[in-house]
Amino acid sequence: MRIAVIGGGPAGLFFASLMKRHDPSHDVRVIERDPEGATYGWGVVLSDVALNFVKDVDPDLHVALTEGQAAYESWLYWWFSGFSDLSQSIYPETYPDNATWIGDLQIYTRKYLDQLIDSGSASFQVPVLAFSLPDEDAAWIYGFSFHDPTLGRPATYSLTTAIERYYIGYGLTTTTVHEFGHNLGLDHPHDVPGVGGVPRGADFYMWTGSESNSMMSYIDTNWDFGQFDQDNSARNMTAIYLNDANQLLGSMAGKRLSPAVRALLAKADGQATAALGNYRGMQYQSAAAKASKAYYLVLDASRLAGTARASARTAAAASKLAAAAHQPTPPSARPVGR
Repeated sequence: MRIAVIGGGPAGLFFASLMKRHDPSHDVRVIERDPEGATYGWGVVLSDVALNFVKDVDPDLHVALTEGQAAYESWLYWWFSGFSDLSQSIYPETYPDNATWIGDLQIYTRKYLDQLIDSGSASFQVPVLAFSLPDEDAAWIYGFSFHDPTLGRPATYSLTTAIERYYIGYGLTTTTVHEFGHNLGLDHPHDVPGVGGVPRGADFYMWTGSESNSMMSYIDTNWDFGQFDQDNSARNMTAIYLNDANQLLGSMAGKRLSPAVRALLAKADGQATAALGNYRGMQYQSAAAKASKAYYLVLDASRLAGTARASARTAAAASKLAAAAHQPTPPSARPVGR
């Protein structure tokens, strides 16, 4: 029999494969308009009915389709147990050697890496795994990125629930773009540079950064980056620079300072005062620029006094400010090892 299949999507290819296996003498041809290697339209989620059908006609494919989901669900159980209960692992023989915090998901990625990416290619490729889960199974986890040294590359895991997140704008696409941003080195706007995690205590003000609309933000109201967002970023950077300048000043308290140090601190005080004036006048971009000058004057003074060095978070803030102004980052502010 001569069979022509129009469209090389999941259904078309599966049908073509089944017909050829049913009778090798069939002449089966798949006609696809997209170029070889294209995967448009492959972000499919199969229902339990569809998966049972696949299990009946192709048990090996069913295992491949469901193993990733099982790996995620076992990892989720482990995560909620505080990384103490491995009883749900689908790879028990690999523990404890592979019992990293990502557990079964890491093992699954290693196992199927050649099917996820072209691992022999010289291009930069990142495996991306996406799962659709019931709301109750992933109430607090949207996704994460992870660098696996044994793979020599990062991996992105995007998780979504069936209904709840769809209505607030968090589907697989949004989460994948966010997590892939981490693979490219982007932090959350609220991250405490050099520390990470959730702002708390003295760093609680860092949440101001997440009021800026960004794919990397936790506080999303829209997807543009307008004046309000630029102002939020500038307010955050003003706070970072002035707070860190005050920390440096604290390191010099009670010390005998040279005239040169005192002169630098006087200039810094003038810039900080001007920054606060701009801040109160809602001229936030100018406030951030003056706060930056104040910080670097205090930093020069502290170095001259031999008391401190640049902090990681002001270095990160300087990178953001320089990018916004299309100017090179000051050499002393470039972050190291990030």
